[in-house]
This record gives sequence, C-alpha cells and structure tokens, in this order.
Amino acid sequence: MIAILFLLSTALGASDPLPPLPTRPEPLAPVQGQCSKTVALVPGRPIPPSLVDGDGLVRCSAVAVPTSVALDLRSLELWGDAVAARYRIDVPELQRREAWWESRVRVLEQPPPFWETPGVQRWGGRAEVLLVIAALAGIGVGVERAR
Repeated sequence: MIAILFLLSTALGASDPLPPLPTRPEPLAPVQGQCSKTVALVPGRPIPPSLVDGDGLVRCSAVAVPTSVALDLRSLELWGDAVAARYRIDVPELQRREAWWESRVRVLEQPPPFWETPGVQRWGGRAEVLLVIAALAGIGVGVERAR
C-alpha cells in the first residue's frame, strides 16, 4: 500500500513543470510635477533649494523614504537580479542533464541483443561445460592410449 501511495505521489508531483520566472517590470512613466533628481535630506542641514521655493513651499512632488528602507529595497533588487541570473544559468544545465537521462532511459528500454538474453546465456553456458568435459575426456583418453 505504501509503495502505491509513493508511486502516485511521485507521479503527480513530477508532472508539474517549474513556473517561469516573471519578467522584470518596466520603469513607470514619470509623474507630472515630480522632482527631477534624487536629493538627500540630511539632519541639521537646510532642505535643498531644488525642493522648496523662496516662500518655503515645495516645488515638486517626492516621497521621503528612510535610508534603511531605501538600502533594503536596493539590496533586495540586487538579490533579485542575482537570483534571476542564476536561474537563467541553471535552466540550460538542467535541460542538458534531463536530455542525458532521457537518452539513458531510451538505451535501457531497448531489448537486449539475442545472444544476451537469459535463455541463450543459459544454453550457451551448458554447451561450454559440455565442450570442456569432452575436451578433458579426450585428453584423458589420449593419455591412457599413450601408456
């Protein structure tokens, strides 16, 4: 019973191919009124003039993201790029291995040549034994006659 369940579970699990790696999304179009460049906001320093006008009003739209969050997002982006590159490298290697195993299966599924079948091997062995016995008997008869 366990063997049947094992075979069913492996057969059902092996049929699902790996899902394709999603493509990297394209950058979005610029938002109207957004700031033209990235600006660092440093404690104890005034807000850069590119962000505010003379009255202290904001000139452009932007989002202030904490530095640690920005670094986490950047490191996550680099990690994702590395995983995608690794995945692209692994796919051809896995396809090559799969092709090799399929060729081995095809070779093993072919029937053996006639002379390698068990019946021929068994009868061939019996014939070899008879020939050896006949040769030894012939040698024994020749030695007896020579005396």
